[in-house]
Amino acid sequence: PINLKFAFLDTMYRQIYANFLPTCRNLSGRSMKWVHVLLETGSQAYNAAMSSRATWLVYQHAFSFIRSIAIQLRSALKDSKQVIVQTNWQVVYGLRFWATVLADREDLYKSPLKNLVFPIIQVTLGYLHRLRSKVLIPFRMQLIDSLLPLCTKQHIYVPLFRPILDMLFSKGSYAFGRGALNYSSTS
Repeated sequence: PINLKFAFLDTMYRQIYANFLPTCRNLSGRSMKWVHVLLETGSQAYNAAMSSRATWLVYQHAFSFIRSIAIQLRSALKDSKQVIVQTNWQVVYGLRFWATVLADREDLYKSPLKNLVFPIIQVTLGYLHRLRSKVLIPFRMQLIDSLLPLCTKQHIYVPLFRPILDMLFSKGSYAFGRGALNYSSTS
């Protein structure tokens, strides 16, 4: 009976994440509400497991999915043209999903999930470092926003100052509008 319970949990966790990612493929104003509902309910379902065996099951799922995103980042680092292909809303919201699961965990420091905090931060910062184009600023803002709950709820330091400054003060960024501030002219 106990193995049946964890087999059910394993299937349920896989289906939650497997159904969440396709929803993030094409985002619109309507689908954003649905994505956020799925994000919150998925996070609550993953954090409902309080027994040690169920927590290890959550750890295994989170580790494998974070690892797959990290492998995508590593392949994008090898080929500079590939970062545009690899960056999509599914990657951004996949990172956001796992950051939310970790941020909402009440006993994070007592569970094995604490070992996933550093990898999720490093992978997210890796994507932030790769996304330099002004066209990709919405992706960067979503990635920064995905790490904020870890900072506020779990009191974890995440070095976000540099990515925010890079985004705001990069040449040609949308932060101040196109051509709104032009310091190169003397007039």
